[in-house]
Amino acid sequence: EIQARLYHVNKRVLTVTNAQNLGAQFIESIKNMGIVFFCAVAVINGDITFGVMISTQFIIGMLNGPLIQFINFVITGQYAKISFLRINEIRQLEDENEWLTIGTNATVMPEDKTILLENVHFQYTVNSPLVLRNIYLRIPEKKVTAIVGGSGSGKSTLLKLLVRLYKPTYGDIKMGGMNVNLINLKKWREMCGVVMQDGKTFNDTVLNNIVLDDERIDYDRLREVCRVAQIETEIHEMPKGFETVIGENGRGLSGGQKQRLLIARALYRNPELLFLDEATNSLDVINERKIVDALNGAFKDRTVIVVAHRLSTIRNADQIVVLDKGFIVEIGNHDTLMEKKGHYFSLVSTQMQA
Repeated sequence: EIQARLYHVNKRVLTVTNAQNLGAQFIESIKNMGIVFFCAVAVINGDITFGVMISTQFIIGMLNGPLIQFINFVITGQYAKISFLRINEIRQLEDENEWLTIGTNATVMPEDKTILLENVHFQYTVNSPLVLRNIYLRIPEKKVTAIVGGSGSGKSTLLKLLVRLYKPTYGDIKMGGMNVNLINLKKWREMCGVVMQDGKTFNDTVLNNIVLDDERIDYDRLREVCRVAQIETEIHEMPKGFETVIGENGRGLSGGQKQRLLIARALYRNPELLFLDEATNSLDVINERKIVDALNGAFKDRTVIVVAHRLSTIRNADQIVVLDKGFIVEIGNHDTLMEKKGHYFSLVSTQMQA
C-alpha cells in the first residue's frame, strides 16, 4: 500500500513537472511572437527603425538565459529547502547511542528465553493504517519458528519488532516474563544475529565484512560459518582470499554471494537469537538446498525466527506462523497446517503450481 501511494505521488510530481515545462515553453513562444509582432507594427508605422527592432530582439534574447537560470535557481532552492527540512527532522531524532544503555543492567537476563507477544499492534505513523493487529504469539526457546504469508502481510515488520528496530504501537513483547524494553538494548543486540533482505556490506575486506569489529578473530569459527554459508570455496578463489576488498553494497559480488556473506556474518556472532528475513531469496535452488541443510545444524540450541517466501525451505520448522493482512490466521507445523487446508495449504499449492 505504501509503495502504491509512493507511485501515485511520483506520478503526480512527474505530471506537474511536465506541465510546468510545457507551460514555460508555451509562454516563451508567445512572448517571442508578441515582441516580433509589435516591433513589426512599429516599423511599418514608422515609429522605430528596422535596426531598433533587431536590437530590441537581441537584448531581450540575451536576457532569456539569466532569467531561465534564475527560475531554475528558485526551483532548486525549493527542493533544497524540502531536503533540509527532512534532514533536520532526522537530526532531531534521539541518537540511538543515548538510549542503548537504557534498561536493566546488561548482565541481567531472564533464564527462560521464550519470547511472548501479547496483543501487539503496529503502525508506522499515527495516520498510517495498522500493519500488524492483535498479535498473540509464543516463540519457544531453542526452536525454529517460521513466519509466512503473502506480500504485505507484515512478515518483515514483525521480525523487525522482535529485533527491536521498531517498538510496538500497542501491546508488549516479553522474554521470560520480562518486557524486552527493560532489557538493555546493547545486550539484546549482542544476542541477535540478523540477515535482512536489504543487508549491507561495506567497502572493506571480505574478512572485515564477516567479523565486523571483532578484534580477536576466531579463525576456526570463521571457517566453519563460511562452510555453513556455502561461500568458503568462493572466498578462497578470490584474488586475495579473505583480504579481497569488496565494494559498498556488495559491488563485485553476485546477489547470491552477498546473501551468503551476510549469513556467514550473522552466524559468526554465535547468537542466541537468529533472525533470517528471506535470507535465501537471492540463491539458486541448488545453493539454497545446500545452505538450508547446513543451517539445520546451525539452528541447534538457538532460537530461530525465519521469514520465508519459498515455503520449501521451512518445512522442518517446529512452528509455522501464517500472517494475512496483519493478522495471525494459522499456527502449527507443516503437516498439521497442510491437513487444515487453509491459508498455508493455499500458499504451498500456489508455489507448487508456479
